Amino acid sequence: MDTLTQKLSGVAAYLDYLIITGKTEEEHWTNLTNLLSTLQKHHSVEYLGNTIDKDGKRPTAASMAALSQLPRLQDFHQLQAFLGKVNYYGRFISNLADKAAPLYNLLKNDTAFTWSMNVNKPLPAKK
Repeated sequence: MDTLTQKLSGVAAYLDYLIITGKTEEEHWTNLTNLLSTLQKHHSVEYLGNTIDKDGKRPTAASMAALSQLPRLQDFHQLQAFLGKVNYYGRFISNLADKAAPLYNLLKNDTAFTWSMNVNKPLPAKK
């Protein structure tokens, strides 16, 4: 997204926001029109691990591939970080609660952090 907006005056991409500014109302509308024209010329945009196009938003193939290759996590904090990524794409993963249950069980206070083959199953599959 940054490469699309960097040449536009009064437009900045910040996280998942597009910020459009102008010194006057007229300049603001001009900057907005220029942004919309630029976006319309590109049939899809990759942004924050997602592809956005006329059909909506979906994760990039690389993002889903990274999730499906579950690394051997070494500790509680790595597991939390991984589950954060998984939950970000949760709406695209069928039966997420069932698939992630072994991972969430490792987060429980009364459970020792022990990696097993039950935990190491691939997670994502598109809905």
